[in-house]
Amino acid sequence: MYRFKRILVNLNMNEHDTGLIQKAYKIAEMANSEKLYFQYVEEKLDVPAELVKEYPQLIESVADFARDKIKDTIQIVNSSLLNPEPLVLVNEGSALDEILKQVRINGIDLVISGVSSHLPESRELATKLARKAPCSVLVVPQGVELDFSNPGVALDFSEHSKDAYDQGLAFAKAGKAVKMEMIHVYEIPTGFHKTGRSYVEFAEIMKNNAKKNFQQLASDFETGNLEIIENYLIESKTAEAIRKHVNENKISFLAVGAKGRSAGAALMLGSVSEKLIESLNIPVLAVKKKGSGLNILNVIFN
Repeated sequence: MYRFKRILVNLNMNEHDTGLIQKAYKIAEMANSEKLYFQYVEEKLDVPAELVKEYPQLIESVADFARDKIKDTIQIVNSSLLNPEPLVLVNEGSALDEILKQVRINGIDLVISGVSSHLPESRELATKLARKAPCSVLVVPQGVELDFSNPGVALDFSEHSKDAYDQGLAFAKAGKAVKMEMIHVYEIPTGFHKTGRSYVEFAEIMKNNAKKNFQQLASDFETGNLEIIENYLIESKTAEAIRKHVNENKISFLAVGAKGRSAGAALMLGSVSEKLIESLNIPVLAVKKKGSGLNILNVIFN
């Protein structure tokens, strides 16, 4: 899995960081990554303004303390400090803005962000990152292992589905999975009866059309010995149908694509993908082609 050369990990300076660092090194090893950034952002480094005015070096001291603590945790997790060598960033400001700045400056390929049920703001930040980052974002729930033994990919056959399928395959192969579930949800249009077909007949027509779309998409990829399980689900609530299928089939990892055709829309994530990030308790990879919407970020930050 060669595509994630530069990975950025969002840390919170709490007990969850250790597990997130472990997962980051696992992915870096799978991807043969070249650079691994660990970033901590504090809204305001907690030093009274009057002291900062008199002793501006105190701000640096707080940042140095955070930086040293992160380095200590990294060394405990990865005492051999194998490649890639960790790069630690400590910034003050909005977590979303500071992470997006580093993504842009350092040409990041993948952002890893942890979420915790005890910290609702962590899931909110992860969702915003998945929505706005010009690269793929991996959202990892606290206490959940990175398990690629039963991966899945949700596809709607839009232009972004090919990227989701591509990266889903990459993780499945790197994780030595034997199968991957493809999930496509479709809805029967209310006017189907005007065609003269019954509900069952029209549902079969739509399913066959979806199968053709998937065969066309999949024909560009080599799956090797990886078995692709095709699932075509009739449901008006797409996110709920995918969530139910994931839980019932014990899918351990899910890749979903961004939605949108314009340069601006490519920066955003579809509502279905956001609902999955917010509701699933497994690692979810929000897939974007690197650089999607980057021009907009350049305008914002310049």
